[in-house]
Amino acid sequence: MNGTPALSARNLTKRYGPVVAVDDFSADIQPGEFLTLLGPSGSGKSTVLSMIAGFSAPDAGRLHLRGQDITAWGPEKRAFGMVYQGYALFPHMTVAQNVAFGLRMRGRPKAQIAERVRTVLARVRLDGFEDRLPRQLSGGQQQRVALARAIAFEPNLLLLDEPLSALDRQLRSEVQRELRELNRDLGLTFIFVTHDQDEAMSLSDRVAVMNNGRLAQIGTPADLYERPANRFIAGFLGQSNFFSGDVEEQRGDEVAVRVGGLRLLAISPERLQAGTEVTLTLRPERIAVGDAARSCANVVEGMLRSRTYLGSSIAIEAEVEGIGLLLSTAAAWAPDGGGGATAFGEGQPVALGWSAHAATLLSER
Repeated sequence: MNGTPALSARNLTKRYGPVVAVDDFSADIQPGEFLTLLGPSGSGKSTVLSMIAGFSAPDAGRLHLRGQDITAWGPEKRAFGMVYQGYALFPHMTVAQNVAFGLRMRGRPKAQIAERVRTVLARVRLDGFEDRLPRQLSGGQQQRVALARAIAFEPNLLLLDEPLSALDRQLRSEVQRELRELNRDLGLTFIFVTHDQDEAMSLSDRVAVMNNGRLAQIGTPADLYERPANRFIAGFLGQSNFFSGDVEEQRGDEVAVRVGGLRLLAISPERLQAGTEVTLTLRPERIAVGDAARSCANVVEGMLRSRTYLGSSIAIEAEVEGIGLLLSTAAAWAPDGGGGATAFGEGQPVALGWSAHAATLLSER
């Protein structure tokens, strides 16, 4: 990415007494980017958003908006749009009045306000709802009003703090699509906070994963899933199997790792010395089951402990000597009407296999 970032955070730190809520957070957010701050509760993501919004001052670090230092600016001067989990609509105001509120506070002419309200309500598919009160709207419609209000005054950035967590699954998916369309159509930079991994992966250009107040890794959803920087990332984004072992040898990028009594092959561009303690992480969907496993570089024999039908896939758990419990997922439907995970019952022996490229090698335990 080239050019001046829309927002640059450098070494942001926030303490509450002895507790370090955010520790040395740095990131450049590009113009028009949809960046998500993701992490478990207490990871520091909402505190980062609060410092960006200007609601709390960092104890250390700087913020720059298009190259200009805004660290000391209040929220009003920053002119960022905000969308909250609880909508924060004025209950006594109509939809149109809620959307117009920020424009009136900025002293815009009445005719301009009316035209802008009409435009943004049409953009979020709420034209015709101008005279309704918030209590007369569904949760999804209230969230659209909150979005319309946040973009009405053409903010520098749009900050979204867990805005979809109050919606049911179907409504959430609908509003997710609309958020992505808004981001693309308006070219507006979005900074989104969530603890929902699926939401972050489906919405974002990049995801900044927080853990214990620190930025654990930042990258595209594919980067984070395919090349996790550490065990926390691999376990937090999707499911993973983890094996601890020791490097036996490395030939080119191919590394042989001793895990229990098994010799497993993985790929690592990093040069590793024999005896180095490592962790292999392996996604369940990369494991072949049954006959398909026999041709893989890594083949293990296990006893099938459980099989769970998930609609489009079947999840199986197999006990493998030297590894322990191994989780695999396979398609529930096979072109020939059988085979794969469907061919095995609980308590039966089963072969599992994967290629050397399927596992990610982490030089940590």
